[in-house]
Amino acid sequence: MRTRTVIAWIVGIAIFVWIGRALYLNWHKISFEELEFNYAFLVLSALFHIGGFVFMSITWKCTMLFLGQDIRFTQSLEILSLTRLGRYLPGKVWFAMGRAYFAKAQGVPQRAVYVSIVLEVILQLWAAVLLFFATGAPAFGDSIRINVYIVGAVLLASFVLLHPAIFNRLINTILKRLKRQTIDFDLTIPRILALLIMFFLIFALHGSGFFFLIRSFYPLELAKFPVMVSIFAVAWVIGFVSFITPAGLGVREGTLSLLLANYVPTGIGIIAALLSRIWLTVIEVLLFLFFVRKLRSYL
Repeated sequence: MRTRTVIAWIVGIAIFVWIGRALYLNWHKISFEELEFNYAFLVLSALFHIGGFVFMSITWKCTMLFLGQDIRFTQSLEILSLTRLGRYLPGKVWFAMGRAYFAKAQGVPQRAVYVSIVLEVILQLWAAVLLFFATGAPAFGDSIRINVYIVGAVLLASFVLLHPAIFNRLINTILKRLKRQTIDFDLTIPRILALLIMFFLIFALHGSGFFFLIRSFYPLELAKFPVMVSIFAVAWVIGFVSFITPAGLGVREGTLSLLLANYVPTGIGIIAALLSRIWLTVIEVLLFLFFVRKLRSYL
């Protein structure tokens, strides 16, 4: 077993132990008489999350179109649904490799897929940070300080990287050095902004699913809806860009637990963080099973 894999397991287990310990210490503080299960909100949560995954497929289709590759929406939805679970494998690259492999089976150059994933990561970071500050940056509360200089530097660096005059040339320069065929595409600022707005909507849908998941068992006020969307977006991105554990396992839950502690009892926040992972994974598995009959056409 590789050293990195061992470290990933150790870190992941350590985070879940910390979460479990916090839940144990705060279990007696949970007012169980306030909890009441609501199936309607749970169904609503599932619908919003599914909507987020579907809209992600639309966004990827648009990204590929901007990169000169016209794929059908059904292909985009099938490929993402069949490869998304690859994020749970150690290495952080299997979902990307799977997406590129499946797309290649449909005649799409793999290099274009990898470029789309780079765009996806950067724009998700931008969307999450901007959404966070758009809600008044309340999610961290007073317990965690934000270094605005670091955040500003990251945003500035990503903005410079995404500028068409730089990004287009940088990608093709890298491809040339790798002795790969260059990509003929024209990524303009309006197109980048359009994709950024689409990622805003994706986070809004998933954030809504997260809010209604909590609302299905805890009386969370509607006034906290924007904050919950913001918290989910930030935790999602932190888990996604974390290179320690697969799919940000433990990292996203730890982030959610910390941020939710400012708005709900600690025990409720931990339960919500753990349920969120389970709930999203169940939905991802169901989407995979729904499209698994299409798997043969991509192999």
